Parts: sequence; C-alpha cells; structure tokens
Amino acid sequence: MKIRSIKILFFYFFSFVVHAQQNPIDSLLNKLKTSEEDTNKVILLFNLSEICDEKDILNYAEPALKLAEKLGYKRGMANALNNIAYAYGHQGNVARALVLYNQSLELNLEIGNESGAANCYYFIGDLYQNRGNSKNSLIFYQKSLTIREKQKDLQGIARIYDQMGNIYSEFNNFKVALDYLKKSLAINLKINDEVGLALCYNDIGVLYHKQKNYSKALYFYKKSMQILEKRSDKVGIARSLNNIAGIYQASGNSVKALEYYFKSLEIVESIDFKHGLAQALNNIASIYIDNNENEKAEPFAIRSYKISEEIGYPQNILGAAEKLSILYKRQGKFKEAFEMMMVVKKMTDKVNSEESLKATLQYEFDKKEELVKAEQQKRDEITAREKQKQRIIIFATSLVLLLVVIFSVILFSRYKLIQGQKIIIEKQKKLVEDKQKDILDSIKYAKRIQTSLLPMEKYLEKTFKRLKE
Repeated sequence: MKIRSIKILFFYFFSFVVHAQQNPIDSLLNKLKTSEEDTNKVILLFNLSEICDEKDILNYAEPALKLAEKLGYKRGMANALNNIAYAYGHQGNVARALVLYNQSLELNLEIGNESGAANCYYFIGDLYQNRGNSKNSLIFYQKSLTIREKQKDLQGIARIYDQMGNIYSEFNNFKVALDYLKKSLAINLKINDEVGLALCYNDIGVLYHKQKNYSKALYFYKKSMQILEKRSDKVGIARSLNNIAGIYQASGNSVKALEYYFKSLEIVESIDFKHGLAQALNNIASIYIDNNENEKAEPFAIRSYKISEEIGYPQNILGAAEKLSILYKRQGKFKEAFEMMMVVKKMTDKVNSEESLKATLQYEFDKKEELVKAEQQKRDEITAREKQKQRIIIFATSLVLLLVVIFSVILFSRYKLIQGQKIIIEKQKKLVEDKQKDILDSIKYAKRIQTSLLPMEKYLEKTFKRLKE
C-alpha cells in the first residue's frame, strides 16, 4: 500500500515488462486513456496512486475508489481507501486517515484479504505512533505481525521489528531497541530490501543520536541517505537531511545545520508534507533564536505554529509555541508571550500525559519481558531435561550395541574355534578310516591266500588215502 516503506509487488513486476526508456507513470497513463470502465481501470488508477508523487495520490486514488464503488469491486475499494488514508495522514489529517483506514480494514476482513488487513493494522499503528500513542500503536503492530508471521512475510515482519525498535527507543530502552532494529536489519539484508535498509539505517542513526554518539549517528544517517537518493525518495531524503542537520546543530555547527534544514524544507514544501514542514520550520527558527537573529526566526516560528495547529501534533505545537514565547518576550510583546506560554503549558500537560502513558507502558513492557524470560527459563529447563533423557537413551543404546558387538565377537571367535576343531576331527577321522581300510584289506588278502590253499590240502589228503589202499 501507499507508504514509502511498503510497496505492492505489482510495480516491481510492472517495471520489468515496460520498455526501459519509458517512464512507468507515462506507461500507465497511456493505458488509462484506452481503458474501459471496469476493474482493470481501478487497478490502473490504484497503481498510479502507488508510484506517483505524494501530492498526486488523491488524483488517482479517489477516482479509483469511486469506480470501484460503482462496480462493487471491494478489493479495489479497500486498496483505494488505504491510499486515500495515507494521503490524509501525510497531510496531517490524522482523524480522517484513521476513519478511512478502518473502512479499508473492514472491507479487507470481509473479503478475507489478510494481506490487506495486515497493511491496515500496520498503518493505523504507524498513525498512533506518530501521535505519541504507543499503547495503541503496539496493539495494531502486533495484529499486523501475527498475520505477517503466519504468511512468513519477511518484509512485513522486518518493518514491524523496525517500528518496535523505535518505540523502545522512545522509552530510552536503547538495548532492546537496538536488538529489534538489528533483527529488522538482518532480514532486510537477507531479502535485499533497499527501502527497509534505508529505514533501519535511519532509525539506528536516531538511536545513536539520542545517546549523543554523533559520529555513529551521522554514519548511519548517510548510509540511509545514499539509498534514498538512489531511489529518489523525497520524504525519506527530507527526513535524513533533517536528522543530519540535527547532528550539526547539536555539535554547534549552525551554518552547516541551516544548510541541511533548508534543503529539507525545500523538499517537504514541494511535496506538501505538513508534518515534515512544521518540523523543518521550527528547527530553522530554533537556530536563528540561538544566534539572536530574532527577526529571521519569527516568520519561521509563526508558520510552524500555524501548520502544527492545523495537523494537531502536540509535540510540534509545543515546540513552535516555545519559540514564539521566547521571541515575543525579547520583543517586549508580553501579552503575546504570555499567550504562547499558556499554549506551552497546555501542550506540556498533554505531552506529559502521553509520557505518563509511556511510563506505564514501559512498566508493562518490563513485566512482559519478565514473563517471557520466565517462560523461556521453563522451556530451557524442559529442553535440558529432554536433552538429558536423550543422552541417557543414547548412552544406554550405545552400551547395548557395544555388548552386542562384544558378544558377537565372542560368538564369532567361538565359531571359528569350533570350525577349526571340526576340521581336525575330520582329518583324524579320515586317517583312522584310512588305516582301518588298510587293515581290512590286509585281512581280506590273507583270507584269499588261505582260501586258495584249502583245495591243495584236500587234494593231498585224497592222494595219501589212495596210496594207503
């Protein structure tokens, strides 16, 4: 959906099928001229709202919604509503954006479009986070994360980890914040997501900026800027320029800081990004005030205050009112200074109430972490017991196998011994049989001789008898 950190896959696919020399927007506009009033035209208008400049989103998203409603094309309605909501949020009309995001969410849930619902949850969470309502932002981020994890959507998971890191950073829980940002960075590197990498580098820079580690902060801001310039991401570039200017301002280099603030101002004015515009104007006013250039500071502070009131961001209003109260006091305009001080007090109370909510949420985070750690400890103990059981089973199995091997060796040795003895017995038996045969043959031979002599004896006996007669 329309956010510079998340884009639909259609555009990436489409950019490969158009001719290299042809601008994707021009190509879509050419198709739009000949398209009929059907769902394809809704898709064309929606895709134009995806890739156009921020200021032109409504020019395509609103006609897409109107045609989708006419056709009863609910997916087209949900997508268009999402981008219209993004445009209003971009302009600072958070209340209207929330209404539209919720309408888109209802449609996506109705048609079973889980990806669309996950996007809505994410964007609503992002709006709440920008308003300082971390509790609600976490609720919606978690809903989005549940769907993303189910779908194994690494890009979506990385975005939510990044936002979770930012929330922990707001609580000054820098260690946990950096852990989330590193997890997001690892995923973005794995899937080679340049948009995600730019976001991560920027947010890691913010983390180090808060810790006054300016060299590391500047390093990550510039890494983010390199990607954003390559992609011509104006909102991202303006944000990075503003952050880099903040580094120079904190370091006392007001000339360099002004240079970057004015670059950021030029971009946010060109795309009508009111939240960024209010911040850039207020930052420029702060430098002029620090340098006692009150006349230069006043128009920037006044304009920042008016825009901040229009978009309703308490922190922005507070910052601009503080600058104006200082200026009016220096100019002797005590009535105006007092009025601005009342605004400061009112906004301070509002911001403090949000800070109180954050403190409560921090306690909830800590408590939740303790529960998570306890659960993890239980799982570790169960895992350890399972591993111990496995080791016992492996040891017992190995012992049985060893005994089987030893027994097998003994049996084999015994078998070989018996086989050897059997061969010896066979040989001895053969020898006895051979000798027995020889003896029997000798006896038979003697008997034949004896038998052959018997007739001679009888003949002689008969002869002697005749002679006697």
